[in-house]
Amino acid sequence: MKRFLFMLAIASLCCVTSCNSERGQDNGEIVVDGEEPKNEALKGMIMVSLLEYGLPLWVTVPDTLSAHLEIIQRDWGQVDIRSGKNYQISIAEGGDLELKKSDIQADLLFTDSKILVEEAEGIVYSQGVKDDEYFKPINHFYAVKNINGIDYEFKDVEGDYKYTEKVVIKMFEASKAAEVDDRKPQS
Repeated sequence: MKRFLFMLAIASLCCVTSCNSERGQDNGEIVVDGEEPKNEALKGMIMVSLLEYGLPLWVTVPDTLSAHLEIIQRDWGQVDIRSGKNYQISIAEGGDLELKKSDIQADLLFTDSKILVEEAEGIVYSQGVKDDEYFKPINHFYAVKNINGIDYEFKDVEGDYKYTEKVVIKMFEASKAAEVDDRKPQS
């Protein structure tokens, strides 16, 4: 009898382990991937699915032990991800990196704009006003990534927050780590 119970316990353990090995566990409302991203710059972050928000993507977010993770789906298809004041990304289908760069250069209000980091996927930039000692430059990022044949635009959430260059670079790195979530949406 003891041998039978032992075998039953082993079989149950194997079943539970195999059920949880599928990518993405439902952690309440948000589907989370327990693995940390491979990019060393994203240490301490986790992957979250945006499938239930209309975007078939896994995106990298801070491990939310210290700040509440909020995901907001907008009517026009944009999804905003917020975790405290230092991690706020907007994602939507589309995007045009070359147009964004030309808009930054042609901006009449922000006359002191600089591209701080430029890569194939996107840019990190600061916008300021020349000769204005009271207006400190504002840091932003903008990236376009083709995932599974669809372009997605990633950018910082615009608003009252002024991000440091380090924070913007971290959000930019997180956007580059996004990948397709090819699971079927649940109805």
